[in-house]
Amino acid sequence: MIQQYEPRVKTVYAEAVYRQIMTGMIGSGQTVIKFEERIMEITGARYAVSTTSGTSALLLALLELRLRPASLVLFPAYTFLAGANAAKFLGYNVRLVDVDEETLSMDPHCLAHVIANGPADAVMFVNHNGYVGPALQRVKAACSAAHLPLIEDSSQALGMPQAGRVGIAGIFSFSVPKLVTSGQGGVLITDNPDVATVAKQFRDHGDNWRKDRIHAHLGINLKYNDILASYVLAQLDEFNLLLRDRQQLFDWYRKRITVVDFGMPSALFVIYRSPKASAVIEALSTRGYQAVQYYKPVNWNVYYSDKTQSFPIAEKLYRELVYLPSSLTLTEQQIDEITSIVHETEGTS
Repeated sequence: MIQQYEPRVKTVYAEAVYRQIMTGMIGSGQTVIKFEERIMEITGARYAVSTTSGTSALLLALLELRLRPASLVLFPAYTFLAGANAAKFLGYNVRLVDVDEETLSMDPHCLAHVIANGPADAVMFVNHNGYVGPALQRVKAACSAAHLPLIEDSSQALGMPQAGRVGIAGIFSFSVPKLVTSGQGGVLITDNPDVATVAKQFRDHGDNWRKDRIHAHLGINLKYNDILASYVLAQLDEFNLLLRDRQQLFDWYRKRITVVDFGMPSALFVIYRSPKASAVIEALSTRGYQAVQYYKPVNWNVYYSDKTQSFPIAEKLYRELVYLPSSLTLTEQQIDEITSIVHETEGTS
């Protein structure tokens, strides 16, 4: 079975990890600092704070807001719910906002309606599949008008223009289904020194405690390490090549079928929209290709269930979106076969 997404693995990446291990420096040291500097270089952010996962990075971003218990965080109704879980973990409430059919991300019109009809304390925008288009700026404008801090979950958007730079903080994930991965890992980026300071303090038991063994701030251990950083840095040395190959993958698909296209450089996954989504997935599976319907509406999950609200676009996207095989290891011949199966299932061959 060809998986929906597999990371690119190369000998040069493994060699970088081997060299790091043989130095004996396997904790959080200079290689982590080099990794953070490389992220600042790629994104243009003033600060980058590495951590154990994208979810941890969202937790660090929320902490700096210093919201009151039971504060209300607005979150999109169709996406992975890491940010909502981080908010819940900190004792905040979460209110869902429906998404836009074209961007797959939080609908700025729905957001404005929710803000106008009730109090809110923060907004979390998820760059779904790397979306960084005009709707994000409209979300920012709505937040600014209401004096609401905006956090950008840009987990899937590394390499997209200005990803993670719109709100008070942005985050990237390095979990397995990402263009650049270390299995797990994350980073917070920001231009705000206070956000960076709080994140650094919390991720290391209060920060600077090793000098006098006094913990001046509350914190836990959420540190990244040099082994993982060395693996990511080896990939970032080839980042332009990875971006080029991802663009090539999308171009192969676009020549053959209509895929979700934000009109920007290629996103993370190749997404196909069809009223026959389940049939397409089944047909691909029988021929050895895994495709998935990734996300169910957030309100279908136990902790976010709300019978008084419906999110019709989120539910429609769940029914219609197919996340096609998107690994950089795919060949053009395999794309030919995948798209031929799609055409056959749709009755358009």
